[in-house]
Amino acid sequence: MSVLKVRMVLKVLSVLVLGVLLVPGRGAAQDLPRGYIVGLAGMARAVETDQNYGGLGAWRLNQCFELFGEIGWMRNVIGQALTDQLTVTEAKIRADNARQFGTEFPVEFDARVPAWYGFGGVRLNPILRAGPLSAFLEGGVGAARLRPEVHLTVNGDSLDAEAAALTGIDGDTQQVGTLAGGGAGLALQAWKRIRIEGGYRYMRLFGDARTNINRLHIGAGWSF
Repeated sequence: MSVLKVRMVLKVLSVLVLGVLLVPGRGAAQDLPRGYIVGLAGMARAVETDQNYGGLGAWRLNQCFELFGEIGWMRNVIGQALTDQLTVTEAKIRADNARQFGTEFPVEFDARVPAWYGFGGVRLNPILRAGPLSAFLEGGVGAARLRPEVHLTVNGDSLDAEAAALTGIDGDTQQVGTLAGGGAGLALQAWKRIRIEGGYRYMRLFGDARTNINRLHIGAGWSF
């Protein structure tokens, strides 16, 4: 066999080997879902830890990046400034009771700040992959609408109107803030199209009710 023929055979073999190596990669890319929707549940903590629920949807841009959007509700994102204000108010109520009646009646002062929010951004996914398990990073911005609530009970009697007068917080009080943050998590592409994920996200709430929020979540949903 001439040198020219040997070179031709080697070129053909090289092309065939390259083709075999590329086929699994293309197949894997085609197997990646175009997107997914996930229902979330977890815990969010500003000053206190409380419940968080939401829904997230994502659309794959390419092998690495996804656009996502999330709508959810956090039961209590009360900030440190409002907490300090209410602590002073509660102490004043107790002192007034003791001064007027010569005794301290049982006082229950419950305050929380529920918030509806929207949050969206980009996920870098996967940064690590081991079969159906992958890791992701995310970052984004959003907005939140907060509705502070204050409930006061003295000696078993509800005094919410008095609490509103003392704090300036009533049923119509609302605040709007901007959110920005980022996080990371793990996702499992389970049986067929079932997706399971868990993660952590830090968010900073800007505005009059500014505070830091740490959120842990788990979720399950459907890939398409």
